Amino acid sequence: MNYDEHAMMTRPAMARPEAWRTAAGFVAIAVATGFLNAGFYAVVDSVAPQWSRTYLQGAGLGQTPMSLLVVLLSFGLAIIAVAATLRILHGRGLSTAMGPLMMVMRDFLACLKILVPIIFLFALIPSPEGQHLIPHLSFGTWIMLLPFALVGLIIQVGSEEILFRGYLQQQLAARFANPAVWLLVPSTLFALGHYDPNAGAVAGYVIIWALLFGVAAGDLTARAGNLGPAIAMHFVNNAMAMLIVSLPDSLSGLALYHYPYTTAQIAEASPLMLFDLVHLLISWLACRVAIRR
Repeated sequence: MNYDEHAMMTRPAMARPEAWRTAAGFVAIAVATGFLNAGFYAVVDSVAPQWSRTYLQGAGLGQTPMSLLVVLLSFGLAIIAVAATLRILHGRGLSTAMGPLMMVMRDFLACLKILVPIIFLFALIPSPEGQHLIPHLSFGTWIMLLPFALVGLIIQVGSEEILFRGYLQQQLAARFANPAVWLLVPSTLFALGHYDPNAGAVAGYVIIWALLFGVAAGDLTARAGNLGPAIAMHFVNNAMAMLIVSLPDSLSGLALYHYPYTTAQIAEASPLMLFDLVHLLISWLACRVAIRR
């Protein structure tokens, strides 16, 4: 494993690497993000109560285009929480959790160029018999909303990568030399954050998939020395799951198509779970090719 670049990325975290400080920072980020989100939605509800009831409270989580856009944009509050925690507890700026900006952009675009064609190749694979996709948004509406959706998506995935592969992975790597610690701890927390009590029998599968995704994203971050590849892989994965074909019961408002089953029924579509794992493996390998690590 060539993690030499990760040592340079971790250097800013070595000024204040205490484990208690990192644990306190993670809790502070979670609490601050919760308060910021509660305040944000309270303001929206007080300023435009009818709009809030119609677009945010009138459907399940992200099941309308407007509600999903608001959910995605609200992840920017987590970035604010991370930035404040880095400054107060660790005496460093947000940019140090990402790596050099030019390297982030270079590796993000390099991975994007190879990941996007992979999506189209996977789209050519026929759906299992009897699992025909259900049209959701009209193509015209989808295209009109796409620029806003892409901005919201980059904010959403960027915030998660900054928190888990930036802040948490860096701080743990500054304190513990063993990659098993700074790869598995953030990935486990990332996976637990994806627990869905409504997922029924596949809730465990979702956690395992998120754990493997976290390890792959952490490995790419360590190889590249910046968040560019992890953000690209996360961005393409979520774009496929939220903007192209989504499950109808959660975060589905901006999708062009819906699957003909809910999250709890996904066990009936076992080929889809295998599809996800294969796509994750290929995406990880493709990013390694793109950054030559």
